[in-house]
Amino acid sequence: MCPPCTEHYVRVGYATLGLRNPLHSSIKYIVCAARPFTYPDGYPINPKAIGDHMRKKRMDNRLMQSDIAHIIGVSEASIWNWENGRTKPSKKNLEIINEFVAAL
Repeated sequence: MCPPCTEHYVRVGYATLGLRNPLHSSIKYIVCAARPFTYPDGYPINPKAIGDHMRKKRMDNRLMQSDIAHIIGVSEASIWNWENGRTKPSKKNLEIINEFVAAL
């Protein structure tokens, strides 16, 4: 039996045994089933642009935009703009991004 966690549905119930002794007439049971997998909001399933690749790697590794900004050495706004296709990274930053995407 697995412990209750966020990855499973857990249901606790009682089953009646039909015994004469009322103290032992039911037993406690726990049912645990895996949750169905769903992609988080904004997750790029088929990334095409560099921003989509960055977002996919970031979400796969459970990192925040501020974490990536610190690694690359740019502002959080730059990461947001790249991921949303508002701007494109410079050649210098593009090399760092490629290394980041390949490393993770």
